[in-house]
Amino acid sequence: MFSWERYFKSWILERGLDYYHNDMVSDVIIEDDKVFAAVYRYEVMVRINDGKLKQRRCTCPYAKEGTACKHMAALL
Repeated sequence: MFSWERYFKSWILERGLDYYHNDMVSDVIIEDDKVFAAVYRYEVMVRINDGKLKQRRCTCPYAKEGTACKHMAALL
């Protein structure tokens, strides 16, 4: 397991993997240690340094309270 996976519930990781396999991740942009993308209809940003998730953001309702969502998992 990568260290960033511990921030996600197992069912969130599974749903994120489904989104990834169904080609729902697009418009990926990498800037230094940040990765931006569109996942389904939401905008996602994650920042990873030394295999650790340092920052995460998604415009979906589930992530508004700082919760790690399936869209973030799909991007990672």
